[in-house]
Amino acid sequence: MIKRFKCAVIFIVIVFVCASAFSQSRAISSAILNFGSNTCGNNTNVEFTLIGKPTTAPYAMANCTINPPFNNVYSRFIAYNPKDNAVYINDIQSNDSRLYIYNMGLPLDYSCPAIMPMTPNYLYPYVPNNFEFDINGDVWSIRNLSGNDAIIERIDEATGTVLFTKTLNFPADNVPNTLFSGDIVIIPNGRMYLAMGDNYCKFFEVTNYATAVGNATANFIQDMPKPCYGILYLNGAIQLCGTDFSSTCYRYNYDIPSHVMGPELPFQLGLTPVDNSSISPSVGISERLLGSTNVNTSTEDIVYEIYAKNLGNVKLANFNVLGDLAAVFGAGNVSAATATIIAGTNPTNLILNPNYDGITDVKIFLDNQVLTNMVNGYVSIQIRLRATNLINNTIYNSTAFALGEIGKLGLRIPVIDSSNNGTITALDPNADGDAGDINENKPTPYYFGVILPVKFIDIKAARINKDLHNIKWTIATPAIPLSKFEVEYSEDNAVWKIAGTVAADENKNTYHLNYTAYSTNTFYYRVRTYETSGKNYVSTIVMVNKIVEGENIRVSPNPADGLINVYSSEEIFSDSRRVYMIDVSGKKVYDQPFLKQNMDINTSTLPNGYYVVNIADRGKIVSTQVLIKHK
Repeated sequence: MIKRFKCAVIFIVIVFVCASAFSQSRAISSAILNFGSNTCGNNTNVEFTLIGKPTTAPYAMANCTINPPFNNVYSRFIAYNPKDNAVYINDIQSNDSRLYIYNMGLPLDYSCPAIMPMTPNYLYPYVPNNFEFDINGDVWSIRNLSGNDAIIERIDEATGTVLFTKTLNFPADNVPNTLFSGDIVIIPNGRMYLAMGDNYCKFFEVTNYATAVGNATANFIQDMPKPCYGILYLNGAIQLCGTDFSSTCYRYNYDIPSHVMGPELPFQLGLTPVDNSSISPSVGISERLLGSTNVNTSTEDIVYEIYAKNLGNVKLANFNVLGDLAAVFGAGNVSAATATIIAGTNPTNLILNPNYDGITDVKIFLDNQVLTNMVNGYVSIQIRLRATNLINNTIYNSTAFALGEIGKLGLRIPVIDSSNNGTITALDPNADGDAGDINENKPTPYYFGVILPVKFIDIKAARINKDLHNIKWTIATPAIPLSKFEVEYSEDNAVWKIAGTVAADENKNTYHLNYTAYSTNTFYYRVRTYETSGKNYVSTIVMVNKIVEGENIRVSPNPADGLINVYSSEEIFSDSRRVYMIDVSGKKVYDQPFLKQNMDINTSTLPNGYYVVNIADRGKIVSTQVLIKHK
């Protein structure tokens, strides 16, 4: 996914031209922070270990021995604090909190501190059941399980002061048997997961935990076959860890997007996992086309907007954004390229590269800058350029890149993300914290020339009741991404107004809109579809006929259950008269000839809801509404 390429797509004869690419890399590269011992089952050789490449080729980035001050692994927690990029250990063996802080030099280093603290940096009486930092540097803990409910709290890490508290509801049939065994994890985007219970644990996602309104909810995911003492975030997944304190040390990986739990595996490097956290460098970037101005038959002035964000929980050293315009349009076809920071979108005060030209110098920022991991770790840039020698009927795909790293020279952990087409919402659509997932790195297209139009397969309009009309249309899968549809109406087939707008969805081909006309007159409708480039195409025109006075239609009973009788007062009608029913989405659910004044219709198989009964004859339609409500 993380590959840079130039692709020009020429219609009629389709040609793909792809330039050089970045080697495969990741938008996120988590490292495990493990508190335990150096061999599985040992409980006295106390250390914390930073484990790199934990899912592919695990290795110890740092082994930090902490014995003394600790003589065993029990009743102690470890957590990484994104606020100061330091490691915290909380010792609660004495029924208070004794916090030790270990500064490993992040983001430029990740070494064990030269001088290990032998006395706590903070000491206070609050004793947590769990110990996990959010992105703002506050500690979260869960306590006081009673029935189906517990208390979830946010705590100041330096004083133990409770800053916020609320009730946490567990499902009645899935309450953990204790809160004294287990762990919580908060991934950088704020999602919280919880594993609690002795002998075996229960696994939950906790929602609504940080708002002032309502209770927090523990949404049950599944039972785990063994105790889970540690839980951590790992490259878009959750890893649950445990040990029998003898010869078995294990882990399970839960994939967030697919909701799939993997099999039991040995814990990395044969260590004892008593408590866990993670350091997760991660970056995301989106790019969208703001617009273009035509200069001549082969030249356009083009404007892009780029949004980049630190999605991880650690500062990113050597952060930059790459905008290679020559890879998109050709080196000899780009001029007057400029990069400007959009006002109010650079809280970290990153400095632009004055030599950026999009051709020979593609770095948008100066070297050696750090992007914070806090809520203000973002920046937005506008790129302007003039592109010449553009080829008619061609799509030019643009991809920007955001990159950063942690660690020291020779041992760095890099992250890089290729842009996803869209606004800030396109950074990480599945919200798993990994912006490099499949379908999250789509290039931003610029269309030059006459592009093949959108094909409408079908468009219909129908009267649902006296005032409400349903417009329904189907399109062929477009070659070019669409942004929206505008449904237009007219009462004279001359002056057109907008009835409503429907967002385009790449996974849909059929759409509908309900419009209240407040009129019994004839209405004309058409649909205008917009490509992301701004080009638009119009469907054919359909109409909803005027309600004809003089003919009455009656449906009984109303509400109805399994059968309705339809009566029409019209005594003279053609052989083509029909009766049909449609639901509120405009779908036709019944259609038969109606060659008498009344007939019965079986409605036993129709779902509960409102339907419109229509009698159509010689271009005229009369309608009434019926409610189907099965007993």
